[in-house]
Amino acid sequence: MVFFQNKHKTLISTIIISFVLPHVLFSQQEIYLDNTPKDSIAIENLKGLEIGFIGSYNRTNINRLINGLDDNILSRKDFQLNYFHEFRLFPTIGLIAKGGFHLRPYRKIIMDSTNVFNLQFENKISGGLQLSLEPRWHIGFKTRYRNGKGALNSGWYLGLPMESVNYNFINSSLVTFSVSPSLGFQHAFSKKIFLEASVGYTFSTFFILTSQPTTSLKIAYCL
Repeated sequence: MVFFQNKHKTLISTIIISFVLPHVLFSQQEIYLDNTPKDSIAIENLKGLEIGFIGSYNRTNINRLINGLDDNILSRKDFQLNYFHEFRLFPTIGLIAKGGFHLRPYRKIIMDSTNVFNLQFENKISGGLQLSLEPRWHIGFKTRYRNGKGALNSGWYLGLPMESVNYNFINSSLVTFSVSPSLGFQHAFSKKIFLEASVGYTFSTFFILTSQPTTSLKIAYCL
């Protein structure tokens, strides 16, 4: 019971931080005003590098000894470095393609053959490649742009990231696929740099089909 209470507290805290942090740190108006007619306003084609954290929180009582790995690996905590390119499809809808690397800390279970109840854990790090595509609708973008708050496609958005990730664990390697409907907020605080936070729900093929709440926090530099 304490374990699940701690999980819920961690999830709630992360969600609050993901949405409050951009507004607290960057609540000032963006750096420019624009008088472009509303019918002519459209999101930018963006490309650059991003670093970030993605966390998924296992909400089901899945066996914690799957493939010799504990719940730390089932509950995703990935640090990522990606190259991204957002292509404008429609005035307020884009398609974001990403490719890069990830690191995930986890604990490897060490079994004691003389005492099956004596479980020991060794800290490990998994590294691998990842690719993703994300259709994204920038909600209310035209109004924000007219108000001088649309730099680097800033504002609320609905996204559908579809991701393939290669994980390399001790004694095992696998490729997972996931789709994560999400709601997020993006905020530019210079001509080149923006912060992005989102919450969503991930459906993944990690070992078995799982579904988990997801949060992410990223900072990007546009080239």
